[in-house]
Parts: sequence; structure tokens; C-alpha cells
Amino acid sequence: MLKYLIIWTLIFSVQQDIDRDLVYGALRENNMNAIDLCISKLENKRLVVPENAYLGALYMKKSSFLSIPREKLATFRKGKLILENEIATNPLHVEMKLLRLMIQENSPEILNYYMNIVEDSDFIVQKYSTLNAELKAIIKDYSRTSTALNTELLH
Repeated sequence: MLKYLIIWTLIFSVQQDIDRDLVYGALRENNMNAIDLCISKLENKRLVVPENAYLGALYMKKSSFLSIPREKLATFRKGKLILENEIATNPLHVEMKLLRLMIQENSPEILNYYMNIVEDSDFIVQKYSTLNAELKAIIKDYSRTSTALNTELLH
């Protein structure tokens, strides 16, 4: 019995792990293969917070690589629906707001997906001091290229 419990625990813990660096690396790079790899890893596991938000952001980023306008828009909308649903369910989750900020700042204006930039950047700055070191480093790194997130306000 203990043997089965240990095996189940190992399987479950492996299933829950997704490399956060892999996700943010894929979002940062212009490499559809990296994005597809992350999407397939996330789609083939039981998702926990914030992994669904990762999936939404990755779909939205993937849309920028597609050439057929209908597919581009459908993929963007699919990701947006996932991300926005996750934020609605977890409105105080800083990392989800960071993902939305990253996408909104880099989305074409024609998509009209820029309404939360100020709100999200203010929220991230407000909660920054309460975050773990890994997420702080991700935010600080992103703030260097962000027009909305001021590095000097992060402390």
C-alpha cells in the first residue's frame, strides 16, 4: 500500500511541475517551436493555478506567428478567454496580471486588448514586495522593456 502511495505521489508531483522559465522564455522569444512545446506540455497535464493562465498567454503569443488572419484571431481569442477567465477566478493573483500586462503591451492596437495596462502595472507595483524572489526577478526583467511597468517603482 505504501509503495502505491509513493508512486502516486511521485506521478502527481511530476505532473504538476511546469518550468516557469520555459514559459517566460517562450513568451520572450520569437520562437513558435518553444511556444508550441509549452502549450503541448500544458495541454497534456492537469493544470493548477497559474498554469491555465500560462496556457492562455501562450496561445495569445502563438497567434502572432500565424499567417491566416482567421486562425490568428481565433487563436488570440482562445487564449484571451482562458487568461481572462483565470483572472476573473483569481483577481488577486499577481502573476496572472503580469501575463496579461505582457500580452496587452505587445498586442496590436487593432485587437483592442489594452484596457488593463495601467490597472495591472499599478497592482503589480503595489504587491511587488510580497512576492517570492523568482517572481520578483521575472517582473524586474520584464520591467526593463515595459513602457507601463517602471523599474524604479519596484521595491
